[in-house]
Amino acid sequence: MVKCGLARDDTAKDAILILDPLTEWREVLGAIKRKGVIAIAGICNSLEGRDDIGHFMPNEATLYEAGFDFVLFTHLFQGRNASSAPPGGSPSIFNGFDVYSATQRIKLLEKENYIRVCSVIPLSETAVGYCDVVASLLGISSHNPINTVLARSDKAIMKECIADAGLRVAKFARIKRTCDVPNVVSNLSLQFPIVIKTPQGFSTKDAYICDSENDAMSKVDIILNGKVAPDRRIPTLALIEEYIGGEEFEVNMMSTPVRIECTDVWLYRKTIGEGVVRYISADMMDPGEKKLEMIVAYATQVAAAVGTVYGAAYLKLKATYCEEKQQYIDPCMIEFGARISGGRKTTLTRAVVKGWQPFEALIDAHCGHNITFPQSFSPGDQHACQLFLPHQISGKVTEFKETLSTYHSHVLLGKVGDVVERTTDIASFGGFVWLAGPKQAVKNDAQTVWEFFSLQTEPVEKEFNMGRITGVPNLESLWIGNLFSLSQIDSILENPKSAGSGSMVEITILTLLSSSRLKNFARDCVDKQKEKLESKGIAIHHIVVDLKDNCDPNFLSGPLPLAVDKIDDAMCLSSSISGVHKYCLIHCAKGESRSVAVAAAWLMLRRGLTLQDALAKVKRARPNANPNLGFVAALHAIEASNNDIDQAAKRLCTK
Repeated sequence: MVKCGLARDDTAKDAILILDPLTEWREVLGAIKRKGVIAIAGICNSLEGRDDIGHFMPNEATLYEAGFDFVLFTHLFQGRNASSAPPGGSPSIFNGFDVYSATQRIKLLEKENYIRVCSVIPLSETAVGYCDVVASLLGISSHNPINTVLARSDKAIMKECIADAGLRVAKFARIKRTCDVPNVVSNLSLQFPIVIKTPQGFSTKDAYICDSENDAMSKVDIILNGKVAPDRRIPTLALIEEYIGGEEFEVNMMSTPVRIECTDVWLYRKTIGEGVVRYISADMMDPGEKKLEMIVAYATQVAAAVGTVYGAAYLKLKATYCEEKQQYIDPCMIEFGARISGGRKTTLTRAVVKGWQPFEALIDAHCGHNITFPQSFSPGDQHACQLFLPHQISGKVTEFKETLSTYHSHVLLGKVGDVVERTTDIASFGGFVWLAGPKQAVKNDAQTVWEFFSLQTEPVEKEFNMGRITGVPNLESLWIGNLFSLSQIDSILENPKSAGSGSMVEITILTLLSSSRLKNFARDCVDKQKEKLESKGIAIHHIVVDLKDNCDPNFLSGPLPLAVDKIDDAMCLSSSISGVHKYCLIHCAKGESRSVAVAAAWLMLRRGLTLQDALAKVKRARPNANPNLGFVAALHAIEASNNDIDQAAKRLCTK
């Protein structure tokens, strides 16, 4: 029998409550079943309203099928033989995050089914903020301190607690308004790049690396005026942080009242570009190595500082290697979670560390039992590695290749036929591969995994990529699209209102991008189309205008006038050449912001449309049109200045 921290009716059946069965939940459930106790799943964050991460949370049917005895919802608790979930799916147990009402329902569940909940285990970031409160209300003594709950769930309070313990943290500040960014950057003496993030996170979701003040302001605006945060709250604050250099590590730990033990350490390889981090791999290291001594000590001190006494915890940190000391030094926290980490690292550690049963240890820790740790957490001659499979481009998944014979496991976050966006964060990868085995074999497989284990993606159908602006008199040849429209330039001529037979045809492509890599990609696409179309007597002109998708105050005085002039040339407004059919395709990366703003501005400046009419015409061609707030402000300034772009620029600067 699993003993609970507070003695209650010894004749009742023991049960364990899992809040938000998200990270490694099947493994945790298996350990619960092996102990012969009742398994209860409670969903306090269904991730509704977040289509980008909502698919990670299993539904009711999946949880029951896997072996949970009870799954808890807002309005009732359902046993295995209960009726189906209410219309609309599985709602949250914590309607409005009311832990008191939720605990009342848990008590009722205990009474009606003659069970007692012995521990509450969180498997998501949101659950970390509630599990200790629920455990306390249930009379369970083996929970982390209530007075440090916020230190384990709020990133700002967390940093303050860690700093109070004398440990290094990044400089940071809370920010309420977009316009406060310049003052905060100055007051903290921050150097770019800097980090903008939500107060509560979901790994790298809603966290941005910003290279400029304008970029930072636009990201703060996204957080404060955009979608719900990963914990389903509407953020009223954003965090602005110092960017910490060095190599990135993850340290996983198991805590008891007696000790905090480091169980495994991982070193990340990644790339940083366009304001986002893209992980390549995570390699297991030996936590007993001398070079990791400061990292491990720092991690356990951080866990103690935020009140982690029972259960698993992980810390992501940065550190730099000192050749003189032969050690990583100056560790600094990036993220902390009082739960087991994602990425199946706990499962891989079990596979390579002899005698370690982490999921049983997790349950024992939360029940207040002693844990039997192995003599060493060294993987020895074994090794483990997590590989990240990105979507290199946005488009439709056409093929999944798997010919690698030696791997631990893999998971795909989509299927063939899905339309996907290019990978920008941890939740938008196409899948993951885990390797475990002899060190050299794992390293060899990791070197070749990209060749043998890949996701093949092609651009989506052309109607998704571009559209023709219609409804404007004497304008039949202005198109707007995204990056993938470049592979479908010839479809412009498939329209019955396009070029007449035997006429000379010129197509001007106006590329609005800032990334050198994307510009080169665009040039390559256009060059390929040139070879095909010029053989048919169709001339292709490619013009690239450097334009960032942010609130750049120079938009009206620099990039926009240049872009308008180029569209004029393409549409024959600046020339009197006759007998030549000219077409213009305006595109940016997604066809949502930059190209939309420029096309709308041209319609206002050259065709006299109001801002409302111009945006309506553009949105008819690109239904996903969504220019950033800086571009919208510029368009309003143009309209308020009677389409005088110079006056609009002055008006915008004086605001």
